Amino acid sequence: MKKNLAPRLMLLFALALSLQSCRTGEDYLSAKEEQYYSNKFQVFTSFNDEPIDYAKGFKTLMENYDGIHKTHYARTSAIKSGSLGKSDEEYVEFRLHSQSMLLEDNERWIIYPMVKNGQLSGLMAGILRNEETEVEFRKLDSGNDYYDEVLKIFSMAYLKHNLKNGLNNKGGGCGFDSDDACDIGNIDISPPKGGPKGTGPKSGCTGLNNCINPNLGGGGGEGGGPGGTGSSYVEPCDKTKTMLDSQKNKDIIKDLKDHLTKGAKAGEKGWRDNKTGAPTETTQNEDHRVNFGDPSTMNGGYHNHPGTGVNIFSATDLATLIEIARYQAIGNAGNAYMVVIAPGGIHYVMYFNGTHNEIPAYGSYSEGQLKNWNDEQWSTYIKTIGNDNLSNHEKLEKVVSSTLKSMGLQNKVILQRVEEDTKISTINQNSDGSTTANPCNT
Repeated sequence: MKKNLAPRLMLLFALALSLQSCRTGEDYLSAKEEQYYSNKFQVFTSFNDEPIDYAKGFKTLMENYDGIHKTHYARTSAIKSGSLGKSDEEYVEFRLHSQSMLLEDNERWIIYPMVKNGQLSGLMAGILRNEETEVEFRKLDSGNDYYDEVLKIFSMAYLKHNLKNGLNNKGGGCGFDSDDACDIGNIDISPPKGGPKGTGPKSGCTGLNNCINPNLGGGGGEGGGPGGTGSSYVEPCDKTKTMLDSQKNKDIIKDLKDHLTKGAKAGEKGWRDNKTGAPTETTQNEDHRVNFGDPSTMNGGYHNHPGTGVNIFSATDLATLIEIARYQAIGNAGNAYMVVIAPGGIHYVMYFNGTHNEIPAYGSYSEGQLKNWNDEQWSTYIKTIGNDNLSNHEKLEKVVSSTLKSMGLQNKVILQRVEEDTKISTINQNSDGSTTANPCNT
């Protein structure tokens, strides 16, 4: 089966939901059990030796996502929104599903049909992986024998159910409870490409051309970076404090500061905070640029500015942050981050401040546009640098605030200043172009 993802619907979870993940149900756990289960979805956890209902767990997570984001990808959410049956509305029919299938790399799959205008229109896989701490919903590609076979099996079961219960199936609150009499149930199908733990498709995507909002590893990585599995929304001050306390961050910042001592001729240097594995240095470093590589495999990036330009995030840096945010799990776009270090004690952190729906479309920023914005940023800096009423930090913050506005990202990026390696301030962008620093209580 192909790995490509259809552009219409792509939902990814990496323990981003506050409901039914992490510590839900902790009253049932001993201290030892709580430590083990703290990073697991509790809807996929057995209490009192009861069997795990994986099909119901996937349904619960999707419905929780709909409830939080006011979407209606699940049938129950479509019913409640009044959109069920509209010709342009496609939803996942969780009442009909395959058996639970354990595939390669211990990924657990359940396949569900999708419905549009009363007809089955596609297949969606609920995928549980990484020791049951990450969930992905992936729309499967059509145009292959396996897809056609499964869709045919589901179509026959769906048609039979509708004929038996009435085509519109509107009676008795049908569909609001996966255990009710209207539940179509479990259909046994062949696992994708062979048997369980055989050659089933791996999770993830193969690059920018094949994925829309993919997630190749979930939230923040090990070692105290932003986000992380088993976490819900975290205040930016707390995220940055956790980052500063991590040894990973301390090692990277020290390396970048050591690089600055080599002078401006040494140019920029950067580090990637990878979703999988330890941080790695960037490549193709230049006087005013580093190449971070594939953003889909990153949680965040660090780099220095050598002191010969504007010593804060450039338009290129902002565009890089957007791409890293694009490839975070749905609900975790704010986990994407960038760090810049420059001479004179300059240290800034930024996060994306919005949902995936608010991320500019892929390809929104051309190389020409970024060059123009970078040139504009330099001009703004030259005009601002002579203002003796502003501190050096305030001048830089005013410049990046102007760049954010030019890029249509005003108030879509959280900017934080770090002083003396521990003092954190969140920089508010005011409507008149000025900025205000609010110290974090850390």
